[in-house]
Amino acid sequence: NSMQMTEIDTPVAVLLDGEGNVLAEKNLQDGSLKLEKEQRNTNLSATFTGVNGTPASAKVRFTSKKQQSIAADDVTVTYGDTGKSVSASVTTPATGGGAISYAVKSGSEDYIDVNASTGALTIKKVGTATVVVTAAETSTYAQATKEVTVTINKAAAPAVTVPTPSAVTYDPAKTLADITLTDGWAWVTSTTVPTVGNSGYEAALTVDDANYDYTNVEGYDAQTHTVTRTVSLTVNKAA
Repeated sequence: NSMQMTEIDTPVAVLLDGEGNVLAEKNLQDGSLKLEKEQRNTNLSATFTGVNGTPASAKVRFTSKKQQSIAADDVTVTYGDTGKSVSASVTTPATGGGAISYAVKSGSEDYIDVNASTGALTIKKVGTATVVVTAAETSTYAQATKEVTVTINKAAAPAVTVPTPSAVTYDPAKTLADITLTDGWAWVTSTTVPTVGNSGYEAALTVDDANYDYTNVEGYDAQTHTVTRTVSLTVNKAA
């Protein structure tokens, strides 16, 4: 609702209908006065009480702006996707609608970022997020908003590469902990002394199963968030 009134130097206004009923009471310092019930396109009288208690009055006319409609589809993406965006447009009015802008709804910041002007998405993690699309107010139309759901699905798990440590010489004082594994792998039982003619030793890799689907990957354990494989290790005889 928009309002035109005679300027009066006072911080408080009480809006009355034709029968003297109070429709709204508002501090005018923020420049707004909200109607408590439907009284659009109607001439109303407002009484004002100044700082010194002197009453004054003015004629007020409230006019209702038309509503805009926004068209925007929900978006489904996969973790790791780039070049994805929310796309929206004003369908009512057909022309002359407010400028479109995009914002991440509070609570969704951990999942996505969105470009305020283009709607381009930056995917952060798997889950469900919400983008608020806003059509700006115009001289004829009120501001409008629409919420768009962005669903982020898990990506396929990357290939698991089992490490191949270099051969070692048997030493009863040396354990698997003395043999470094690459790319985040760790021996399951690092206190084991590797022996000649062994059949390999288990090692585990901690994986990002929150964002990647390891369900069908060999050796995957959802409880520990690891993939376990047998690592071949050549142990030569001591001299």
